[in-house]
Amino acid sequence: MTNSFNQEQESQQLFNDLLVLSRLSSEKVKALGDRLEQHSGFLSVERLALAAFPESEEAGAVERLVLGLNPSAIQPVIEMVEQWRNSNERAKGLMTDERFGFLREKLPLLVRRSPAVTRTRKASALQTVTGNEIMGVMFVCDARPVYNENRDDIDGYVPLATMKILYQRQNADSEEIEFVMTPEEIDLLIERAQQARAKIQVLNRKLGAWLPNGTAGGQS
Repeated sequence: MTNSFNQEQESQQLFNDLLVLSRLSSEKVKALGDRLEQHSGFLSVERLALAAFPESEEAGAVERLVLGLNPSAIQPVIEMVEQWRNSNERAKGLMTDERFGFLREKLPLLVRRSPAVTRTRKASALQTVTGNEIMGVMFVCDARPVYNENRDDIDGYVPLATMKILYQRQNADSEEIEFVMTPEEIDLLIERAQQARAKIQVLNRKLGAWLPNGTAGGQS
């Protein structure tokens, strides 16, 4: 049941993204496709998409199409959209004959063979293949009262922070985990995070000299 639901969601998202693409400027789509095709090394598809299409809905649709489709998938996708239009009146009302013509023109302009995009896909897969992916972090701070022996007054308080981490498992399910932290534990977390950042900077500096433009950290 869950897999069927996810597949239906993905299909609807793809149709929505293709509908957005059909409305975009052909010149801008081609310019972005040219840049993606000619780029060497790693790149940030998100940054390039936002630079070309500042509206978040448009940039998100373009990014998903670039990273989710290969040139070999263009014709099957076009045929699938045509089947949707013929079997679903609502879909045909949204993806009109004119829009469908625009889509057939623009999809090959955007989705091309690009070694940089291929590298970026591999890097994204490596980032999540061995663990869960963090989707968001939030801290909720409060104070817990310390009552006197008779429990009719407050002698003091204990400041605490609850760290909530939203993450996505490898099966695409989202989950949340919470940790209650004292100020000292927050300081330790910050210290360890700064140490990790320093190590990453060393890796970038050392490996960057060996592999120029070889970082998968989001270059554009």
